[in-house]
Amino acid sequence: MQTTISPGQSIRQRYVAQKLNLLLDVMHESKRGYERIAAQSGDKNFQRALSGLAVECGQYINELTNQICCLGVKPQTEKTKDKYIWNQISTNVKQQDDILKACYGSERIILKAYREVLNDPSVLNPLRQMITYQLNGMKYAFVKVKLLNTAINV
Repeated sequence: MQTTISPGQSIRQRYVAQKLNLLLDVMHESKRGYERIAAQSGDKNFQRALSGLAVECGQYINELTNQICCLGVKPQTEKTKDKYIWNQISTNVKQQDDILKACYGSERIILKAYREVLNDPSVLNPLRQMITYQLNGMKYAFVKVKLLNTAINV
């Protein structure tokens, strides 16, 4: 049995999918950047922390992709260009301070992208819950990087 949706529902689904596609793009870019930074870092602890951020981004990319598909829209992301984060923040890291600067800058942009989706009243509760736990997961991942920095500098 196939269900039909009203034109209004279709428009809302495409609108929400567009918002999710922007967030998906930010997450793809984040993952690429964290992988580049981890590869350049000489510190094994920072490599693990940044690889953890990249893995977290990868998981959320899969979830967002599935949600966009459930809305009946094809996920559209730019998988090679950096236009949200890494065009503003360098992934060329030479020392610990560079890594932290990159993480703090990217954190601000990622959290803003999540909040933009959450602040939109068109996003219904089940999707809102998923976005909220992803946001909290990203916050926690960034806290781990900050704690690592604090532990190293003690």
